[in-house]
Amino acid sequence: ELYTPARRCPAWVRMKAMLEDDLALKTKRGKKLLHGVLKGLRSQFRVVGLTEQFDRSMRLFDAALPGANFSMLSNQLGKVTHGSEAYNQEETAMILMLRNDTKFQSLVRADLVIYREIEAMFRSQVRAYGVS
Repeated sequence: ELYTPARRCPAWVRMKAMLEDDLALKTKRGKKLLHGVLKGLRSQFRVVGLTEQFDRSMRLFDAALPGANFSMLSNQLGKVTHGSEAYNQEETAMILMLRNDTKFQSLVRADLVIYREIEAMFRSQVRAYGVS
């Protein structure tokens, strides 16, 4: 089984296994925790960015944060990747496998809800600040 918490597996994997029912939003506690996170996102973050929209995120930070010049950093760095293009076939195969893995899907259910909220915040902020 892919998600059995082994002694040597990363701490985040062990934590997800320990909190499995909460993360799958099967418990009142899990749903309450998620509600708190979602509420906190909008009240505690003035602006959010998305890694997969790095350049646009830098322009949004410039627009939303007076005196910021994150776009300059983006321009200086040029196109930066995390190297996954070298593993594209393996990554694609893993994505297909995980999309059909019900255990995995339940473990990331809360993550996906949170990410969708951040995406919605990002789109709203991009519109509000007129970022292209």
